[in-house]
Amino acid sequence: MEAARTTEVVIGATSSHSFEDAIAAGVSRATATLRGVEGVRIKDMNVLIEDGNITGYKVNLEVTFVVEDERESGVVVDPEEYSRLQEAAEELEDLRAYDEAIMELETGKDELTPWALAKGRVAAEREDLRRRGEL
Repeated sequence: MEAARTTEVVIGATSSHSFEDAIAAGVSRATATLRGVEGVRIKDMNVLIEDGNITGYKVNLEVTFVVEDERESGVVVDPEEYSRLQEAAEELEDLRAYDEAIMELETGKDELTPWALAKGRVAAEREDLRRRGEL
């Protein structure tokens, strides 16, 4: 769902010719840096004066734009590549479990567990998660 939102970020723009040129410059900057710009509100307008002469026209604009929802995206992957990636993820999980076991040993939180036993426990837990549909 999209929701329009007015930002509190103000875009300022100036022109030496007119307020219209300053507004156009501000809108141009807003649309170049934000997606989904729907409109602007002129927050304030100022005439710049130097030595009694008008030197410029300044506007501050509040921008209204569409905030996009985060959406999940998908990718099409060859079945063989998917299997290879799945195996790599499982191996990475095994390595993380091993690293965690080593850290527990080094900090005295655990006793030495043979790698074959640890790997078997990880495999059993993974199979249990698959049976329950959680993996």
